[in-house]
Amino acid sequence: MSIRKEKEKLKPDERNQIVRALSLFTHIGLTMAICIGGCLWFGVFFDNTFGTRPVFLLVFMAIGITSAFWSVYKIVTKMMK
Repeated sequence: MSIRKEKEKLKPDERNQIVRALSLFTHIGLTMAICIGGCLWFGVFFDNTFGTRPVFLLVFMAIGITSAFWSVYKIVTKMMK
């Protein structure tokens, strides 16, 4: 005898909410990864080009983290409206 209940089908409104939440999390994750990863890549590139090991990496890392959080802030406030 099975204890599990039959799966209830999701209503269209519930499905839309789930899809919206997943797309928001994906958007935030990709935005953070691209901002931070791109700035880190530029930092390493400039350090290797000019021979200044940690200087540009640290500067661009700070810029990447700041821009990532600023972008996430803008995304979340836009979604709240």
